[in-house]
Amino acid sequence: MKYFIILTLILALYEFLNKQYLFVVFRDTIFGFRPLDEKFFGGYSGIFRSKVYFEGPLALSQFAIGIALIFRNNIKLLYAILVIAIIANGRLGIVICGVILILYYFKKYDLASILLKPKNILLIILSFVVAVFLALNMLSETSLERLAEAFNTSNEGNSDRIGFWIKGFDMYVNYDILHLMFGNNGTFERVHQNNSENGWLTLLLNNGFLGFIYYFIPIILVVVNRIKHTQIDLLYVILFVGCMFVQTFHLGASANLFYWLIIYSLLKDTYVKI
Repeated sequence: MKYFIILTLILALYEFLNKQYLFVVFRDTIFGFRPLDEKFFGGYSGIFRSKVYFEGPLALSQFAIGIALIFRNNIKLLYAILVIAIIANGRLGIVICGVILILYYFKKYDLASILLKPKNILLIILSFVVAVFLALNMLSETSLERLAEAFNTSNEGNSDRIGFWIKGFDMYVNYDILHLMFGNNGTFERVHQNNSENGWLTLLLNNGFLGFIYYFIPIILVVVNRIKHTQIDLLYVILFVGCMFVQTFHLGASANLFYWLIIYSLLKDTYVKI
C-alpha cells in the first residue's frame, strides 16, 4: 500500500501539471448523460482537481483521508498524502489530513517536551510552514476561497448538503417498520437524484437500523479500547466518525475496504472482549 500511495501521488502530480485526466468516465447525472471530465469537476470555477484512477476527485480525496488515518504514525507518508488531498482539491480531505498531521506531532511530543526543547519547536514550525507553502502554491485563489467556505453553512453547496440531510432524516422516520430495520436501498437516490450526503444517514436509508449498527458497533469497540490504552487516539476516532457525516466510507468496493482497514488499524495492538 505504501508503494501504491507513492504511485498515486506521482500520477496525481502528472494530471495536475498537464491539467488533463488519465481517463474520463461517462455517467447518467442530474445534468443528463455526460462525461465526468475536468470541466465537470471544477473547470467552471477555473480550478483543476486530480482524480487519478478514481471516478472523480472526491473519491481521491476520500482515499487520502482513509490512508492518512491508516498511516497516521508515518510522518513521511502523511506529507505525501496531504499533497494528494491538496491536488484533489477536496476541502474535507485537506482539513482532515492537516489535522492528522498536527495530531502526529502532539502524539510524538508531549507539551512539556515541545516547550522545553527548541529543536522540537523548530521542527513543528518548519512542518507547518511546509504545509502552508504546499497549500498556497498548489491551490489557486478560487480554490483557497472554496477551502475557506468549507464550514460556512450559508455557502450554497453546504446548505444543499444540509437540505439533503433533512430530506434523508425525514424519509427514514417515515419508513414502515420493515424498512426501518432493513432499509430501502436506492429509494432516496431515485427520488432526489443524489445520496443523502451523509454516510451514517445513507446507511440508515439503504440498510436500515441493522445495517447501521453493523458498522457502528466496531466504532464503539474502538472507543472502549482507546480509552483503556492510548487516549489521544480517540481524536482519530472522532475524526473518522465526523468524516462519515460527509463522506460515505461504506459505499463502493474501495471505500468499504478502507472503512474496515481503518477500524482494524485502530483496534490492532489491543484486545477486544465481546
